[in-house]
Amino acid sequence: MIKRTPKSKRSIIAVAAVTLVLAVVVGACAIYLGDYYRADIEAIQAFLPQGSGWEEMPDGTVVFECDDATKGFIFYPGGKVEHTAYIPLMQTLSEHGVTCVLVEMPFHLAVLDINAADGIQKDYPEIEDWYIGGHSLGGSMAASYAASHTDDFAGLVLLGAYSTADLSEANLAVLSVYGSEDKVMNRENYENYRSNLPTDFTEVVIDGGCHANFGMYGAQDGDGTPRITKEEQIARTADAIVTMMMNENRTNTYRQISVDDAIAMMAQEDDYIILDVRRPDEFVEGHIPNAINVPNETIGTDEIPALPDKHQLVMVYCRSGRRSKEAAAKLAALGYTNIVEFGGIHDWTGEVVIGG
Repeated sequence: MIKRTPKSKRSIIAVAAVTLVLAVVVGACAIYLGDYYRADIEAIQAFLPQGSGWEEMPDGTVVFECDDATKGFIFYPGGKVEHTAYIPLMQTLSEHGVTCVLVEMPFHLAVLDINAADGIQKDYPEIEDWYIGGHSLGGSMAASYAASHTDDFAGLVLLGAYSTADLSEANLAVLSVYGSEDKVMNRENYENYRSNLPTDFTEVVIDGGCHANFGMYGAQDGDGTPRITKEEQIARTADAIVTMMMNENRTNTYRQISVDDAIAMMAQEDDYIILDVRRPDEFVEGHIPNAINVPNETIGTDEIPALPDKHQLVMVYCRSGRRSKEAAAKLAALGYTNIVEFGGIHDWTGEVVIGG
């Protein structure tokens, strides 16, 4: 004879099972949300000017307000990163006259509050141009917010991030910055979503930079080994952001990439020019195969016969990277729209040609 469990007992067992499952799920969520990258307060305090600090508003927002500022920047922190880790970057930008608003996200996840920027701009009516941006997941969420508020912003900044929202037709200045040693950002997704950005977006690859060093929260799991300090990466990032913000006329700019990325680009592209901007005597001592020589000193306001197509990809290098940056900026000012600067030949690992 089969004994049946009383209905009331079966109900108790079912309720107990559901309760157990819920307890496990809640516990797992609590563990996940409680495990995040905390700001390195000691490093941040060492970075800040002596005697300075920061003040958080009741909602956790940190504001770096500048007198007479006309540019404002709203920043979304990276996923599972304490927002105060980005204080050094905000401090550096404020030293350039940019009012910065660093927002805190629920459980350190920007995806839980994409609209965190709502209402911030009205609190600072003196700001003429607003920009929004973020790091990693925060950058993607900032891009999604910008896509729905394109008339409210002059530009978007993506740090180790990409936009899943289509901004290709938006009238926004867009800056994308990532480190050459970044092993966290999904490069395949980055390339796949590149078409979501305006065709004139600016891309800066920080040679030696990694994913975590846009903030100060220690090393990140799976990241590459940086070859520059956090301070240097933050300084270069701030320079790139300020340059984008001050380019009010939206003139052409150029992209900075690493030598390794340049080699990969040469293997993928068909129609490009390699431009050596050193002196002729340096050029004949050794140059990259198929490079042409147009010395930096000769680039001015006149047209350049050796570069007749202003939309062709031009890859610029020099000895160490200083003159190539100067030349790339001058070419952009002349109307060239596809300029890539990749540093100096002393980092080149490929073949070198001797002679003219």
